[in-house]
Amino acid sequence: MVSTAEGIAIAELCVYIPIFILTVVVMIRHGFQRQLGWIYLAIFCIIRLAGAGFKIESVHHPTNKTDTEWSAILQSVGLSPLLMASMGLLKRV
Repeated sequence: MVSTAEGIAIAELCVYIPIFILTVVVMIRHGFQRQLGWIYLAIFCIIRLAGAGFKIESVHHPTNKTDTEWSAILQSVGLSPLLMASMGLLKRV
């Protein structure tokens, strides 16, 4: 049976993997000179994917405190790249 925390982490993986792939495609098509906020969105997706991976690992191994700590850190760090991505994309408008 899947716990609530693990279910949320799996849902994050299902959402952020396609977003990351689309972000990389857009960065390649537009070139890295005009990427604006896309690189920050890719960084945000990577951070969220790593945090979800550590969360799943910490659910399976609850005695390992390192995975729990990394999960909490990576889940809370994602605000800065998200703000940078939104500023870069708004600059384009």
